[in-house]
Amino acid sequence: MNQIVAFSDITVGVQASYSQTITDSDIKAFSGVSGDKNPIHMDDEYAEQSQFKRRIAHGLMSASFFQQFLVRGSLTPVAYIFRGH
Repeated sequence: MNQIVAFSDITVGVQASYSQTITDSDIKAFSGVSGDKNPIHMDDEYAEQSQFKRRIAHGLMSASFFQQFLVRGSLTPVAYIFRGH
């Protein structure tokens, strides 16, 4: 079923899932676009000493997938247009 879920329809208890494999090149590209060069994302040796024991994806990269919950299964393309004034 193709549907778009309105934000107002999201309530406590609503569940959805989405899976995305994040590659090394994805992390490097996001770092380049965002300017976030934190070694927890970019440096294997640094990350090995962290609580995660390996590099992790940027939090905002993960957050950017949220829109998939709102349009999951929809054939309607979603675009965000930002206009500078």
